[in-house]
Amino acid sequence: MRKIISFGLALFLLMAFGRLTMAVDTNGYLENRLRVLDGEDLTASNKLRLDFAMKQDSYYFLVSLLGINTIPGPPSVPFQQVAPDNNLLKINRAYLDIYPSWGKFTVGLQNIAWGNGYLFNIADQFNTINPVDPKGEKAGINAISAKWNLSGTSLLETVVLPAAKAADCDLGIKGQFTLGLFDFAGYFIRRVDPANPPVPLAERRLNMIEVKGQISPDLPGIWAQAGWFTDIPAATGSEKEYTSYVFGSDYTIPIGNGLYIIAEYLQNGQTGHDQLYVMSRYSPEGYLTLAASGLQDLANNAAMINFNIRYILNDNIEIFGMYNYYSQGSQILGLPYNCNNNEIVLAVKTSF
Repeated sequence: MRKIISFGLALFLLMAFGRLTMAVDTNGYLENRLRVLDGEDLTASNKLRLDFAMKQDSYYFLVSLLGINTIPGPPSVPFQQVAPDNNLLKINRAYLDIYPSWGKFTVGLQNIAWGNGYLFNIADQFNTINPVDPKGEKAGINAISAKWNLSGTSLLETVVLPAAKAADCDLGIKGQFTLGLFDFAGYFIRRVDPANPPVPLAERRLNMIEVKGQISPDLPGIWAQAGWFTDIPAATGSEKEYTSYVFGSDYTIPIGNGLYIIAEYLQNGQTGHDQLYVMSRYSPEGYLTLAASGLQDLANNAAMINFNIRYILNDNIEIFGMYNYYSQGSQILGLPYNCNNNEIVLAVKTSF
């Protein structure tokens, strides 16, 4: 069983390094969300996040509490990775950042976001994103991580997920350097007993290389990832090797405040189900954003189409509306739907 890096440990480290001499900075948000599935299944969700932070030159300490109440029925799809229950109250983040001369050291419940893709990131093996909301909030993971600034253009990162035995610890190593307008990175990741339904794994190892940048500032951005996997199933123990690739490009057309367009392709060597993602986002005014996206499984007819609108009423209140169409959603996204479904979501987010 994995050791949980507790809030008490993080608090002890904070007291040792910072002596708790400054006030707590508190902020957060309340989101009220209404979801209608196929015009019949009505669900209301209330999501409250409270952040408590303390900061000095040598450290940053954060505890984030997350509460979600869903009435009635199943949780809204964008919440399903964060809130599998109808009522949930938990610590979403609890970590301590320490800033030594060589970089940054972090311990606690944190977000490990590796890879420079938008929706598809081969290196995103620790706490994966929600495909319905790629830039949304991710669930935290208990880890120890460090970043070394090797030079002004290169760095080294390490991540360890502690376990009862050293041999069962998950491990990640990342090296990155910048050359001109391009960033180059190499990764090694080892996960013991990773969550990988429907086939339980005893171990997964990944070697990956990545490049992202622009030939010139006026041309579209491009990125590519290549990952070499070795999976060891829990049942047979025989290794399975395969390769996955990601290719993407984005560009902002100078219309109004900018029409942003992105296209991303995943060649999935594990399942053989290659996927294509396309998204466009436009802000005619700074307070209004319109977006549309589509995700297609090229091996079958499974797809998701999304339209959303976001309106910033003032510095604290944001209104959000979204329409999703799922075709065989269980095949492309792992959703609990097996046929065509329509979903409408309305939300109000109040920050404080």
